[in-house]
Amino acid sequence: MDLEPEKNVSLLLNLPNELLLCILEQLSIEDILEVRATCTQLFELCNERFMSKTTLHINYCRFPTDILTDFGSSIPRTVNSLRFGEQVDFERGYEEFLMQFGKEILTITFYECKNLSDKEFLYLIKFFPDLKELEIKAHFLSVDEIFGRNIKLVDDDNREDLRRVFKKLRKFSTECCYVSPQQFNDLVELMPSLEAIKVSYISTFESCLTPRTISSFVRSRERQLRFLECGDSASDGIDDKFFYELSQLTDLQLKKITFSMKSVHEDALKAFLNTQPDLEIIEMFHSWKMSEEIVQYIGENLFNLKVLALKNGVPRLKGLSFMRELKQLNQLYLIDNRDVMSTFKFHDDFHVAYGIEEKFPLLRKLHLDNMIRGICIDCWEKLGLAFPNLTHLSLYRNKIEDHCLPIIFKHFTNLKSLNLNRCNQITDNGMLDLLNASSNVRFRLSNLKKLQILKLKRCSNITDKTFTELSPMLNLRELDLSEVDVSETAIESIVNKFPKLEHLILNECPKINNNCLKHICEKLKRLKYLNVSRTRFVLNWTLVSNNCQYLQVLEAEGCAVKCKHIYELFEKVPSLLYLKCSTLGIRRFEHMRDKIFYEQK
Repeated sequence: MDLEPEKNVSLLLNLPNELLLCILEQLSIEDILEVRATCTQLFELCNERFMSKTTLHINYCRFPTDILTDFGSSIPRTVNSLRFGEQVDFERGYEEFLMQFGKEILTITFYECKNLSDKEFLYLIKFFPDLKELEIKAHFLSVDEIFGRNIKLVDDDNREDLRRVFKKLRKFSTECCYVSPQQFNDLVELMPSLEAIKVSYISTFESCLTPRTISSFVRSRERQLRFLECGDSASDGIDDKFFYELSQLTDLQLKKITFSMKSVHEDALKAFLNTQPDLEIIEMFHSWKMSEEIVQYIGENLFNLKVLALKNGVPRLKGLSFMRELKQLNQLYLIDNRDVMSTFKFHDDFHVAYGIEEKFPLLRKLHLDNMIRGICIDCWEKLGLAFPNLTHLSLYRNKIEDHCLPIIFKHFTNLKSLNLNRCNQITDNGMLDLLNASSNVRFRLSNLKKLQILKLKRCSNITDKTFTELSPMLNLRELDLSEVDVSETAIESIVNKFPKLEHLILNECPKINNNCLKHICEKLKRLKYLNVSRTRFVLNWTLVSNNCQYLQVLEAEGCAVKCKHIYELFEKVPSLLYLKCSTLGIRRFEHMRDKIFYEQK
């Protein structure tokens, strides 16, 4: 790109930020150095796009070192976390920037970094002397070999430098990355303060991380280790021997453990759990492999348990009787999401509320996802009395009937989040409590005064009537109506009755049009996220650019757009961070947002 200083700098100053970022990507170092002295917009743009309150995100960077250094001087003291994204060019020099900023960083995440090699990792990590947490995560489908299998990560030349960096490290995480036993052992040997370890893709193959490697590590740190996570799809190699070995460690007192039940039998698990009375968090994947007896055993022995999660399959349970003694329980997840046909159900001879006689005042989150059999009214009454302080309830893809909804609205008045996605049996009658004609008191959705998040995706029998007859819900922030047959009538009620909405999803709603968009843009002044993808109408982009001053994300896939609309959007909506549409030009902008991504904390 040929630059005439006065003419071209003036041109850059008049461009919207998103186009400026596109151009900056193509400039040479010399071009940027020539422009930067005049184009102060560049530095303002960096501050806005790269930082949240606590985390600095670098997902793409071709800026020269001295610009990064100047930018580093404006980073606030609250920032103590650094996240490298997938498109970071690690071949560029970051020395001055990292020397200036690295000493402030306590947490580093390498998130799906395609260009990260063992050399770049070992080079970069030395700039962070006070590191407390280190996370290396590849994409779960790619199974990246960030560290080559035959590479020796630690040697005489770098051992002492790495020891200084890792001396305060409390948490080390490698997800979806192949790490050899030797590489793992060499690294953790230099981490004397580790309290938490998270590993994945544990394999029975000797060339990869094995259960024996992990158990040996746990044995060497049994007095200080508190959190052991062996991820979801990654932990097929966890076996009986692993738990028998851990059960022999008399000084091991874990607070959290995550593992797969795929290759574990109940006797081995019981032997281990019997030595861990202080466990507070248990997450088990592939839990269709376990029986109701092991869940009952957990409930009768681990009285300090605060979080229990049975995922990717749930055994057939005798109601919720297993939690009778778990008075400290704060979160309960019973989730079967192995595939779209998978569901779970309680034992046929036992009601869901079987064994629940007392209150559980500490329980805040309850997930009963993919449950094939509905919960009767009597059980909902019991659950409502037993869980008076519940704030999050998920009934995703459950067979829940209309006559049960008013019971939920009556008892769970502290709910902040309600997930009814794909509960396609529910109708307006349940949402508005219209079935009990003899009652003078109705318990409608709007009885949940504290509700902030409502998810109704694919609730195909809900119509405009629900929203036109509801009372206002002044605390609602997020509403998902994907694939729900609502029209302008419902939208007009929504924007008036839910004035604090910040997050609205109308994906694949066939009756949405520009009249609906007009109501949304003119009334919802706090809107930050709007999704109108595949709604089959020609979106009026001017409505958005003239009214949505706080919008950060607009997803309008399938909606036509012209270049002038792009200029208008990014010029008039300075907060806009991400735009997704279908045309060729917009794909380029979406790609840029993947490279330079700002996340509001």
